[in-house]
Amino acid sequence: MIGRNELCPCSSGKKYKHCHMNKPLKEDIAFSIEELHFFQINTLKVAKKQVQVFEKNIQIIQFPNNKIIFKNMYDALEHAASSSIMVNPIHRYGAQTYSRIHPSGIGSIQFTWSIPVFDQIVASGEMKAVGYSIKDLMKHINIEELTEKVLAHAESNDDPVYIIKYQGGQELEQWAVDGNHRIASRHHKAELINGYVFSEEQHISALLFDYMRVAYTVRTNITRMLNYSGIGKPPELLPM
Repeated sequence: MIGRNELCPCSSGKKYKHCHMNKPLKEDIAFSIEELHFFQINTLKVAKKQVQVFEKNIQIIQFPNNKIIFKNMYDALEHAASSSIMVNPIHRYGAQTYSRIHPSGIGSIQFTWSIPVFDQIVASGEMKAVGYSIKDLMKHINIEELTEKVLAHAESNDDPVYIIKYQGGQELEQWAVDGNHRIASRHHKAELINGYVFSEEQHISALLFDYMRVAYTVRTNITRMLNYSGIGKPPELLPM
């Protein structure tokens, strides 16, 4: 739990008791810090179980320096579990977020991204929008979650959508974290839609909470280690 006199994790610089104690952490996050603390502990428990399950996997044992890598994972998870919940400092009050639950046989983890972080990356001018397959993006869009009112106006919105490369399983998947209504509104009318494609390193920096970045990095690195055949140069792992 967060002490009354500790700094509030919203990055305001105020003490917790004078800021968000028993209040929603952000206007667009309808949970108290106590509830978020529960999510933090549950997320890190699932991530730790993943480490424990795959630590002795035959496929992973052949990965170079696997013992050191797993020690670093345990250390990062322990540190994240004992740390206060900190909101991404770039995130703005009331700004848009995108959440997705990643299910597994071990347990589910919810990841939430801050759209303002993606906005800042795009504003840097280092990215270019490219035409992306609407059909491929629709594979990961739940139509039932979209609203008719927004869909009606989405077709006239020509802003590029935001797409992330997400390690959903053995293969990298492409998800739209901003622009799902724009994609769906063009589903039967066009083949391509303009979008910015963010690397894993970029979209990890956009995750809303520090502990989510640790959990995503752990599960992604485990997947990359599992994909290594033991022949040739091993895949590069994300920094813990």
